Amino acid sequence: MADWRGQHIQFVWFLADVEGLVAAEVFRRVWATEPEQTQQNRAPNPSNPFLSVASTAVSGLTSQVQIQPGRIDVLLVAEPGQEDQSVFKSLFDLNQHLLALVEGITAKQAVDRDAFRLSAVATLLKPVDTYNDGVKEFTNSLGFDFAISNPSDLMFQVNSRKIIGGINMNRVLQISTMGFQTFNLPLMAGAPIPGPGSTATQYAARRHLDFNTAPDGKLLERTRHAPIFKALADELRRVARNGTLEALRT
Repeated sequence: MADWRGQHIQFVWFLADVEGLVAAEVFRRVWATEPEQTQQNRAPNPSNPFLSVASTAVSGLTSQVQIQPGRIDVLLVAEPGQEDQSVFKSLFDLNQHLLALVEGITAKQAVDRDAFRLSAVATLLKPVDTYNDGVKEFTNSLGFDFAISNPSDLMFQVNSRKIIGGINMNRVLQISTMGFQTFNLPLMAGAPIPGPGSTATQYAARRHLDFNTAPDGKLLERTRHAPIFKALADELRRVARNGTLEALRT
């Protein structure tokens, strides 16, 4: 059975003002290369809330910077496979990519603004053969068996605060089970449109971690961002390696 692998990494700056910030420039600072796609939006709306977006897709991984009013997000996301239609095709080594990304956002001070809050987020998946296998992984993460027959829609979330390097840190851990089903839609012009064909459901256990600075109404000066992000990422990596509630007891 597969190991736990990364699906998503995200670093977030919550800012009072994003005026003059452009996603493409932040992208260049983080990845030291030009983005393949860029988009500017003068009139954000609910369906398209971004002021600017820059992204590159390579080998099933999308690197992206999003700028919205009040926040900047730097993301690495595993995209579903196209050839074998496996949603797990591009899952990655979380430790390796998290270390590389935190180095990218801190080496050249990717966002040169004071912030109200900083956040490091990651999602891990473990593909399983059946939903019941996912339930077993869920109870393993909990550390106890809740002994309910035929459970479904499993989700547990807890926040445990911890002070690291003088920073009061929220550590949100969410565990759940998931099922994925892909659909094929005909794209040829003029072709009849039958009902969408679907593949077999694929299952996974999921761990989602959101570690962030607890807001206290004070600004975090830009010169403090690098050590804070490194502390958030280090603690996230430690808890992700353990993967159970036991990790939040320290």
